Amino acid sequence: MSSVRAFRPVARPWQFLLFLTFALAPCGGREARAADEGLLLGTAPAGLGSTRITATRLMSQVDWLCGPRFGGRATGTASCDSLARLLGARLRNAGWKPAVADSSFFDFYPSAGNVRVEGAIGLRDEDRGYRFGRDFTPLAISADGNALAELAFVGYGVSAPERGYDDYAGLEVKGRVVFAFLGAPGLSRGKGLLGAGPAPYGDLFRKAETALLHGAAGLIVAPPPSATQARPTAWKLPAGLAALDAGLPTVMVSPAAAKDLMTGLDLGELQRAIDGTLTPRSRLLGGRRAELLTALHRENDVHRSLLAMLPARSGSDAGALLLIANLNGGGWGPDGAAPTLHPGANSEAAAAAALLEMAEVLPLVPRSRKIYLALVTGADIGGAGARSLARKLTDVTTVISLHALGHGGKTRVECADEQLLARLRSANAELPTPVEIDVGYTVSSWQEAVPFLVRGLSVITISGPTAATDGTPLDTPALIDRDGYLARARFAFAAAQAIAR
Repeated sequence: MSSVRAFRPVARPWQFLLFLTFALAPCGGREARAADEGLLLGTAPAGLGSTRITATRLMSQVDWLCGPRFGGRATGTASCDSLARLLGARLRNAGWKPAVADSSFFDFYPSAGNVRVEGAIGLRDEDRGYRFGRDFTPLAISADGNALAELAFVGYGVSAPERGYDDYAGLEVKGRVVFAFLGAPGLSRGKGLLGAGPAPYGDLFRKAETALLHGAAGLIVAPPPSATQARPTAWKLPAGLAALDAGLPTVMVSPAAAKDLMTGLDLGELQRAIDGTLTPRSRLLGGRRAELLTALHRENDVHRSLLAMLPARSGSDAGALLLIANLNGGGWGPDGAAPTLHPGANSEAAAAAALLEMAEVLPLVPRSRKIYLALVTGADIGGAGARSLARKLTDVTTVISLHALGHGGKTRVECADEQLLARLRSANAELPTPVEIDVGYTVSSWQEAVPFLVRGLSVITISGPTAATDGTPLDTPALIDRDGYLARARFAFAAAQAIAR
């Protein structure tokens, strides 16, 4: 009888695969080897594998996402769809699985395309009529309809009581046509509701939804008087972009038409007062009336977000964890006045790149929860991609949403769950370079988080400081703080690992 002992297969085959992965990988020093061993044995503290996320790789991802090949990554464009397909193949190679029945790495959702004016449209007040194309134009988010009603001035049309600001507070606008500035409060003075950056309160679809929620019959928007880049005429409907019906007639007017419509108000003085104090100056217009009529042609269209899944490695029945960031670029010009989508290095691409780097390491980490990873589109049409996922991912109980990770300074963590916050603090303490956390207990208003908050899920948002350049052509990779970005991306990985295991 042979004395040779028979080979016994490992109890957990994935550990052997991990061994091969790390054995064949280039050595990264004592810290990296310690991380590898901890991951292999399932004994690593949260975030120990984060050392595999490097500043060089993160910045390479940001440069690639912001390159001319993908433009502004706008929903419905061929470049955005091409990017989603490339990333789907990459996630498959990293070990992620399709999360939907058709075995693709996409979540498809409906919207409208090829939106254009078709039918009778118009805008008039008690003194004059306004010319289409010069004075006003319906926006692609507009519903068809006719609104003849008294006017109300609602500042920026923002309702953010969680930030101590609400243009609609104490104002009855039900059945009225409301007028709002484009952009968000404070940006002309470099101090918005989330710091210097515009996200997410300047979002056009969100303005329309807020007006509808307060019972408005129609919405008129215009560049604020300080908008140095504002066109003298109304915008044209952008060709080739997706759209979503916001539920009420919505038009944009030129600066001159805004002045005429708001006769009796000094719009420049009102904007200075709002931006200087972050205090609303909303008011009714004493019975002054306006009528707007909108009719648009829309074609049914389908768009995609990137969605992948890692199954749980144990028999735990804990709810799934969703990691989410926005794939689209962002911005409406240097001062919120021009309809141009920009790549958004800090505001959007930095979070997407961090999630892609996390995706390379997470398949190697022991976990008791299923993990979904989503890079959503539709941010430029009212967060349609995130809304679709919130309806479909019924097994998700916890969400980590990443935003604006690229600047130096404190890391903003918004979470209303004290137990989750304790786990995040513990994970942060175990990192080689912990971040300085600024905790917010208010409900997050980041667009990708809102649909999940409405469902009552535990939502964690992780972001860095915003800046006046966010959402503008100046938001380029060159402005990203490499050290701050790296530390924040590693913290996001540690947070995901702590909750998933």
